[in-house]
Amino acid sequence: MTKMTATLSRSQEDIEAENTLAQITTELRQISESMREKQIEIDRLKAESEIIATHTDAVLARLRVQIAALEAPR
Repeated sequence: MTKMTATLSRSQEDIEAENTLAQITTELRQISESMREKQIEIDRLKAESEIIATHTDAVLARLRVQIAALEAPR
């Protein structure tokens, strides 16, 4: 291989490496954004679950009081 061919080949390899790195960087940014969006959704669902759990606990407490009142001797 002549020096000129070696230089051209190396330049082509550099270009291909840069393109590959650019693609990887783009994919990493997309993955990062997707993870951020999913974390926001997870946090929202956790908050909703806590609200539902609190409401359920309150309803169960009221039902227990009502059942106890019905079972109490008269």
